[in-house]
Parts: sequence; structure tokens; C-alpha cells
Amino acid sequence: MIALVVSMGCHSRDLLIAGPPWPPFLIPDHPRKGVATEIVVTCLERAGYSAKVVIKPWPRVLAEARRGDIDALVGLWYNPERAEQFYYTNPYYVNEIYLFRLRDHPIHYSSLEDLVGISIGVRQNAWYGGEFDKADFLQKVELNELVSILRMVSIGRLDAGVGDRLIIQGLIESEPQLGDRLAFSEPAVSLLPLHMGMSRKHPDHREIVSRFNQALKELLDDGTLSNIYKDWNIVQSPELASQFANKK
Repeated sequence: MIALVVSMGCHSRDLLIAGPPWPPFLIPDHPRKGVATEIVVTCLERAGYSAKVVIKPWPRVLAEARRGDIDALVGLWYNPERAEQFYYTNPYYVNEIYLFRLRDHPIHYSSLEDLVGISIGVRQNAWYGGEFDKADFLQKVELNELVSILRMVSIGRLDAGVGDRLIIQGLIESEPQLGDRLAFSEPAVSLLPLHMGMSRKHPDHREIVSRFNQALKELLDDGTLSNIYKDWNIVQSPELASQFANKK
């Protein structure tokens, strides 16, 4: 799970945006710092906030969030427990979690029950969405890194793996031989809308979220969001995220 962080003082001060490396959503050595960072910074600037990006290890980000020393999580998937602490914006992207397998070994399924008996690589402590995570009848094999799962599937050591489609495509670009051997199976395992979440401790959290949502709508309407998607080779329509607006 990724969480970028916005630390906000008064309206005239820069917003400090921080988070762990999560290519292509947050990239330390990229001038725009990743697609999630670019979308959030652009949206905040349209809403009247300037922002500065700082990349930190995830344990530090999480510790600061738990202490209440930061004001907003920029990359946040919804769950009821977090909603008690954070006030969510409308989503600006949807993480598409897909099953992948050997290209010449198709896996057809219409429900998770159809995957019984198939060894599925998952990242240790990763979250893939409620139904998949609760499916304890599946044969899930935990590994530390997604690229390790890709390699294990490519040599037939695992029947399949799961992961974010955009992240997988980026890993395949860096190891083209994997792309020659692997393919995705439809449908998506889950769709996880990505939000910014304001701390409910912030006295202006409702106003900030309202301004963010208005700016996000403007970016969608004037084509700015679509252009950012295209710059990052994202084929997903930005309209998909808007379909999850006001839905938790």
C-alpha cells in the first residue's frame, strides 16, 4: 500500500509532499517524481496550494502519520478504519490489480473460486482488495518482491501472480524477456481507487478536500488529467476514477 504525505501549514505555505519510492507513482530520481506526485501537485496548485516533494522510507512516513505530525495522505486506498482518521478526496486514479500467468498457459476465471488449486504469487503484507485478501481457500505463495513473482511465473515455478497492472508493465519494460512470456488474465482481481486523504485533525480538512475535488474536476474537464496520463503511457481512461467519485 502506498501513501504519499502532504504536510500543510497555513494556506500561503508550501505543502510538503512525501512518500516511499513506488514507481511509476513515486520515483525519486524523476524530475516530476512520478505520476501520482504529478497529478496531486498539479491538482493542489490548481486549488491554490504550492507543494514540495520529499521522498522518505515508508516506516518513517507511517510513523509520522500515526503521530498526527502530517496533515494528509495523498495516495490512499479506502477502508472504514482509515476513514475514521482521514477525510477522502475523490479519486484521481484507479489501481487495477490483475492476475498474470504464462502467455501459453491461459487461466480463465469468472470468480475467485475458479482459481482453487492454482499457485498464486503475492507480495508479503501486500493488500489487493477485500475479496481476494479474504479468500483463504486460495493457494497464495508469499514473496518479498513483485519482480520475484514475475520471474517465478515466467519459469513455471508458480502458476500465476497478482499485482498492479501499471507497475507490472513497468517491470516488464526493464526485463523485456518477461513480457515475451507473460500475459494478463481478465477480469481484474480488484479495482482500488486512489485518493488523497486529509487528516480529520486538520481544522480546514473539509475546505481543502472541497477545493481539491473542484480542481480535480477542472483537470478532467479541460484535458489536463488526460494529458498527464498520456505522458506516463497510462492507457486507463481518467473517466474511470471519476466513476468512483463520492463512492467509498
